[in-house]
Amino acid sequence: MLKEFESNIKFVMKNVSAVFILKIIGTGLLFIFQVILGNRLGANYYGQFTIYTTLLNIFLLVTVFGIDSTLIRYIPRIKQDDRLRVTLLKKSLFKVLTVTIIVVLFMYIFRWPIMAFFNIKSEKIYLVLPAILLIMSISKVLDGFLQGEKKTSLTTFFNPLLLTVIKLTVFFIAAFLINRNLEAAVISVIVSEGILLIIRIFYVKNEQGNIVKTCESTFTKKENTKFMKYSLSLFAILSLGTMVSSVDKIIINAYMGSTEVGVYKVAENYMALVGIFASPFVVFWPVMSELYKKKQMDVLDKIFNYAVKLISLLAVPVMVFIIIFSNDLLRLFGKDFAQGTFILCILLIGYGCDSLTGPVGALLNMTDYAKYNLMDTIILAVVDISLNLVLVPRMGAIGAAIATAVSLVSINIINIIQNRILLKVFPYDKNNLLIIFMGAIAYLVDKLLYPMININILVKMIVFVLINYVIVMGAYLLIAKPDFKGFMKSIKSN
Repeated sequence: MLKEFESNIKFVMKNVSAVFILKIIGTGLLFIFQVILGNRLGANYYGQFTIYTTLLNIFLLVTVFGIDSTLIRYIPRIKQDDRLRVTLLKKSLFKVLTVTIIVVLFMYIFRWPIMAFFNIKSEKIYLVLPAILLIMSISKVLDGFLQGEKKTSLTTFFNPLLLTVIKLTVFFIAAFLINRNLEAAVISVIVSEGILLIIRIFYVKNEQGNIVKTCESTFTKKENTKFMKYSLSLFAILSLGTMVSSVDKIIINAYMGSTEVGVYKVAENYMALVGIFASPFVVFWPVMSELYKKKQMDVLDKIFNYAVKLISLLAVPVMVFIIIFSNDLLRLFGKDFAQGTFILCILLIGYGCDSLTGPVGALLNMTDYAKYNLMDTIILAVVDISLNLVLVPRMGAIGAAIATAVSLVSINIINIIQNRILLKVFPYDKNNLLIIFMGAIAYLVDKLLYPMININILVKMIVFVLINYVIVMGAYLLIAKPDFKGFMKSIKSN
């Protein structure tokens, strides 16, 4: 078991490091792109652009219907059979393409009621969305396949890093040529997604040329049925999850208009700075599936424990920084967005909880208990939609932030309890509380120093982030030294 643990922790930490570096660069570039859009578009048009992307995400969920996540789970289980993996990819692409064509026709035929529901004003831009949807649907399947092949570093390089570089380049060229920023933003999306799809296709085709032919190369009817049942189960979960992440902006748009959507979206953008520390652990998903199949839950629990601590050590100092500099951060997007300070802090509660608990929902999805996560997500969706419908008309975007925070905290608590009962996995101890406590100390120190230090705001931000990391990580090193040594040993072994 020790050998199995060392092998898996080595794979996870090595790939998390690569994914984390790529994520940092990619998310940084994506953030710069969002800042540029915020300043060039203003709150109103930025809100409209947000509605376009929200609509795409909703339909993307329908076209892919969970197949990308199912590939992440299934591919590691047939890793000895190259031909079967390729067969599974081809069948998945055929299904997704079929559904996508139906959805594209639906979007065109019912464009007027859809545009009215989402308060979309430009038919010209709307008619571009189906083409983007087709490209993104195929890309999602290819990314799911590559992640199942344990090539998460590659998919992270594709998106967000390379995708954002192309978006930035195309946006500036398009904005210069047509002098209409909203249209330029949409053009940057379709061109960048198209280029990345071509790159993905060439890569996968090249990999197919290197497969080793094996005897087993068919995907039986029974296996296909099991695959589709799991995909549809994940589709239901992801649909509800997307509904939860989209309903706030849709309801704000309906009651308050696109300007307030823009303010809310800018506050939401900063949640990526917290989520970035948890997102690299998508490399852990196929490992979860593999360890669960081998019934090595002790190994899984130990790796999960290290993962959660690493996420917490990296995320807590940034969370404190966001609270202290909330007003300054929002002003980077333009003066129109400064009113979102309270929204930002409320959202941070929900997204912070989501990061610090680790991939608890993903663990259920990668085992035989995905149905429990489905039930949880149904409850979450009902609570979130109800709270949004009640709070947004009365409180605007602040009400949506409260609804989101309550929903995220609730679902993570439920997932933690279920993992403990169903899988006997509870990767938390007193050292997790220590990290949060030191975050509170860092907040008090920052609050005291903020008015005393008068330097360039960007330099000031960097200084305070460093102070926060010194406080949180320094305390963890001193107080939880044995735990820290074991943790560092697992990293240095790479």
